[in-house]
Order: sequence, then structure tokens, then C-alpha cells
Amino acid sequence: MRIPSQFNDGNLYSQRQDRPEAGGASSRLKKTRLKKSGWLGNQHRQVVRMILALVLVMVVINAAAKPEFYQPFFVPPAVDPASLNQASLLDPSKASKPEVEIPEQVRQQSAEYAASLSADEQISLARSLIRSLDRFQNNEPNPSLAKQFDQIPIDRAEIPLDSMTKLLIRSLIVEAEKRVVDGAVWRSGDRDALRLRLLMIGQEIVAANTPPAAIVGVLSLLQQPEAFRGQAVRIHGQVARVQLISEGSNKNDPLPDYWQLWIRPSSGADRPVVALVTSLPDKLKRFHKLKRFQEGGSQNDAPRVVVQGSFFKRLAYQSSIGADLAPVVVGKLWQPESMAAASVGQSKNANEVGTIRPFVVILGAIFVGIVLAGLVVWRTAASAKRARLVRHDRDSDVLIVPPKLQDLNLEDPVVKSNHP
Repeated sequence: MRIPSQFNDGNLYSQRQDRPEAGGASSRLKKTRLKKSGWLGNQHRQVVRMILALVLVMVVINAAAKPEFYQPFFVPPAVDPASLNQASLLDPSKASKPEVEIPEQVRQQSAEYAASLSADEQISLARSLIRSLDRFQNNEPNPSLAKQFDQIPIDRAEIPLDSMTKLLIRSLIVEAEKRVVDGAVWRSGDRDALRLRLLMIGQEIVAANTPPAAIVGVLSLLQQPEAFRGQAVRIHGQVARVQLISEGSNKNDPLPDYWQLWIRPSSGADRPVVALVTSLPDKLKRFHKLKRFQEGGSQNDAPRVVVQGSFFKRLAYQSSIGADLAPVVVGKLWQPESMAAASVGQSKNANEVGTIRPFVVILGAIFVGIVLAGLVVWRTAASAKRARLVRHDRDSDVLIVPPKLQDLNLEDPVVKSNHP
């Protein structure tokens, strides 16, 4: 079925080039004009495609200039902390000898003794053991520690006193962490475990020959809290907020002063991590004095840090979308000088890009708008011209007489008889 055109007697289907058509010069003229207009339409579509491709390339280049788009996939630190053991990572100046292997029976006796004590007795004994551990590290004599272990029902045999001290501290921390309220705000039951974790941040409570802590994502800590409870983890990210937590000396048995860091992890998940540390580098202390940094700061200005410590709990907090959870890691901040310098250079480059980008975007938007407006005007004019040509060809069809018929005399009787 052929659908007739409104402009001429032809149909709306395209004519094949190898198919002869009747109509003489007028039809050939119309065909030539239609071919030219079709060629212009193809060129118009090609130009539009190229402009869209150019805009896409500009968008990709603009996105590539933002590190947050590709850093979740490429997050190697300037100095790989995996090359260090856990003890030297917590405090590089205190790398110790490999810890003596402790029999499983002695570990079980230590856990049972810690569980038999009350909460106050656990905290009192843990503080005494931590002070004794400090004396061991300072090579100071501590004869009272041996007498103290003689009163504890643990068969320590030939195990050194420092190893037994670390083992019993671990057992006391495990018992204290059983009173931690997970998935809630800070509770009174969290104080004992938090106090012990903060006091033990600077101590070598793990063996030097154990593998370093694994880099753990935020979602793993949120979805499997029991599996990571008390385990050593390592977090990479940018510091978003710094808060100094100090209870002062007017309270009974206050917690030691510590810094609370809200970190944007580099794992790509837009969920914060709360890190509790007892000391900060000078660089972060300078950022802490800036009001805008305490209130959230700019992601371009935030330095990149590595935190290694123990997973403590999931802390409930009020986010912009409502109640949410953030994993809490109690440990030590580790930031090599090379990483700090790299973060400073990255912040400067990001600030420079941020000052240039709006001007370039405005110019690009103006240029693209002018080009698109010109194409629309040109296309509209071309379509109107084509419509006028089609109407003119339809209204001005001329009868073309062959040359032989022009010489005939229609008044001749012979012609009249042959052509009625």
C-alpha cells in the first residue's frame, strides 16, 4: 500500500536510485533537490553526534579530575604498612622480639581466672599489670610482679613474666568487652573496656611475629560485628572531623583524654568510621584548631591517614538521613611523613582545580549552548527552505513538448486526419 504525499503525487517511500522515473526535467530537478536536502540532514545528524561525543568526553575528563571517583579502586598508601609487623605498626620505636608460644592450657586458665573476678577487680588488676608492663619496657626491676603471679592460679611454668602479663591483660579485656552494648550510643558498660583499650594503645599486646592487621571495609564491620570483635583491623581514609574528648578531673575515675576522629574510608562506602586515639600528629592538631574542619571541613583539605587498632563496637549516631551506625576502632594513628606530604600536595592540587573548574564549566556551557542554538536555527531555516521548494515545484509543473511535435502544423488536413 502506498501512502500519497501531501505535497505532490508521489509516495512517502524512498525511491531507488537504479529505478527509472518518468516526469522529465521537473522530476529530475525535484529529485536533485531532495538529495541535497537529505545530504544536509545527514550532515546535521553527524554534527549533532560529534557534539554529543565531545560533551561526553568533557564530562569524563571533568570527572577524572576528581580523585574521589577513582581512589576507591586505587588506594595504595605511600608506605605499605603490610611490610611492618603489628607491634612496630602500633609503635615503630618499640619493636620487640617474637613472643614466646603459650600452651593452650595456660590460655584457658588465664581466661577462667579473669572471668572469676568482678568488674572492679578486673579493672584494678589490669591497671596494675599495665604499670608492670611499662616497667618491663623501661628495663626497671619489678619484684612484686612475680609475687603477684604466685598468688594467681595459673601454671606459668617457664613462661616469661612479660608474656604472662600480656596474656592476662588480653583475658581481662575480653571479659570487659562482654559488657559493651553494641549498636547503641555510649553506655556505662562500655567504660571499662574502653579504658583498658585506651591504656593499652601504646603497649605491645600482640606478638611481633603475627601477621599485620587486615584492611577491613566498613560494611564488613557493620554486618559481622561478632566476628571482628576485639580483632586487629586497619582502616584507610580521610579525616572528616576531629574532636578532643576530655572528662576532666572533677569526676570519679575519669577516662584518659583521647581524640575522636570521624574518617571517610577509602573503600568507596559512604559510611563513616570512628577512630579513638590518644595522640595526634602536629598536622592534625593544626586542622583541629580550624572551626570549619571541626564542623566537617572540606574533603580536599582532609589528610589521608591509616588507623590500626581493635574493633570495639557499632556506635549509634544521628546522621542526615536519620539514625545510623558507625564502627568504632580503638587504636593508634599511623601516618608516615611521605603520606602526609602526599596529602598536602593533593590538597593543593585539588584546591587549584577547584578554583579553575567553575570558570571552565561556565565557558563550556556557553559554547555548547551557542552551538546548539545555531544548529537549531540552521536546521529550521533549511527545513523551511525545503518546504518552499517542494511547494514551488508542485505549483509550477510545466508541460514539456517534444521538439518533433513543435514543427507540426495542426491545421494541415493530413495531420488532422492522423491525429483526431
